[in-house]
Order: sequence, then C-alpha cells, then structure tokens
Amino acid sequence: MKKFISMIMMILLIIMTMISYTSAASNTYSVNMYLEDTQYKQGDTIYIPVKLEDIDIEQGVVAFNTIIEYDKEVFETVKFQKADQWQTPTLVEDLIHSTTDSMQPSKEDQEIMTLVLKVKSYAKLGETQIELSEFEVSDTENTIENAGAAVSVEIIEGDNIQNTVQQVQNEKPKANIQVPLIIGVTTTLIIILL
Repeated sequence: MKKFISMIMMILLIIMTMISYTSAASNTYSVNMYLEDTQYKQGDTIYIPVKLEDIDIEQGVVAFNTIIEYDKEVFETVKFQKADQWQTPTLVEDLIHSTTDSMQPSKEDQEIMTLVLKVKSYAKLGETQIELSEFEVSDTENTIENAGAAVSVEIIEGDNIQNTVQQVQNEKPKANIQVPLIIGVTTTLIIILL
C-alpha cells in the first residue's frame, strides 16, 4: 500500500511539475526593430518600426514599457509615429510607454510604434547602436519581461558640411561689398548736407 501511495504521489508531483513548466514556457514574445538601411548621413532622419511578434501570452498584450538607449551626441531627441491600434507612445526621460487604443489585449503580431531619430548635422562618424532594453508588456494582470532589441547603424559624412562651407564663402564677398558701399553712401550724404 505504501508503494502504491508513493507511486501516486510521484505521478502527481510529475504532473504538477509539467503543468508548472508549461505555464512558465508560455507568456513569451519577441521584440523586433526593422531598418530600411544600415548607413545614414549626417542630417538624415531614421525611421525604425518596432514590432511585437510570436506572442504566446494567454490573454494577449495591452501595454508596454521600455527604456531607449542611444548616443545623444549622434541623435537629436527621439520622436514617435503612432502605430495602428496603439496610442502614440509617451517618453519620460528614457522610458517609453504606450497602450492599445481600445485597452483590449491582442495576441496578433503587430507594429507598436515607429521610432524617429534625426542624425545631428555634425554627428561623429562611425557605428552606433539604438537599443530598447528592459522591455515589458502587460496582459492586464501580469507584467512579462523581455530582453528587448537593438539595431546598429553607421553614420557617414553628409552633405551638410560642404554646403555650409560653400554658403559661408558665397556670403563673405557680399558682406565685404556692402560695407564699403554703405560707407561711401554715408560719406556722400554727409558731404552733400554740409
């Protein structure tokens, strides 16, 4: 009888472990960032769609939070484009937050926002990374964490420096011609008035 009870207890323990493992295995999703190109010039604007995919969360997703990390010497302040069925994200310091328009959870693969970053006109050249870290989604009851996602871009020299130098060179002679002209007209007026 003891063997029979031990065997039943062992089977129950195995079943409970399997149920626990199955529930732990669910509640997963992936975060992906997509780029049109990997090279951008100084002064360019980069659009990065962000998607939640492979959502295996029983109730679905209703909100997300993440921290954005990027080189502030390369990019100006980040902005957002609203995705269908999602609110325009809010940014407080480096924390991004948004919810679905309807506040109803969804399990479908979906775009949740587009990051818009403008490369500074005099940004340092070379490779830089844009990362969404400490990513969390909410299913109305639970918060499910994820490592997040990152993309790397290479900043190359833009046309801005050459245009600025040429513009300054073109304006210089005009300023030099105008000063003597103003002095000449003023001197002529003073002589006529005297």
